[in-house]
Amino acid sequence: MDRTKRILPGLLLSAIYLVVFNILAFVLADDFTGNFWCGYVFVTLSWLCLVGIEILMVWKYDRGKSIFLNAPGFLFAFLHLLAQTALSVAVMAIPNYSVKLSMCVQIVVFAIFLMLFGLMEMYKSYSKNK
Repeated sequence: MDRTKRILPGLLLSAIYLVVFNILAFVLADDFTGNFWCGYVFVTLSWLCLVGIEILMVWKYDRGKSIFLNAPGFLFAFLHLLAQTALSVAVMAIPNYSVKLSMCVQIVVFAIFLMLFGLMEMYKSYSKNK
């Protein structure tokens, strides 16, 4: 029960972020092209990663110990979500932008995030065993 109480505020704030993004995305969109769905999918995936990291931090009693360049893992995931949101909004707003190019760019950004977060966790486990 203690873990549930600790994770609830973070999950609530994350859910509010996704609800506001969904409302703005679907109300402001003129048409639902491939660019719209490409941007929407990657923001949602980034949000799911943020929620997963929140749950992981509480479950492992991490308390911000996932250090990468002196920043906790949650902050790193949150900054990734903001960067992915900005990139996705740009992709959604430019109607003649190539869907293939936007997919490639967003896949690369997402892959870099996953790689860096994996390295962060490996470093944490390595330094704990040392």
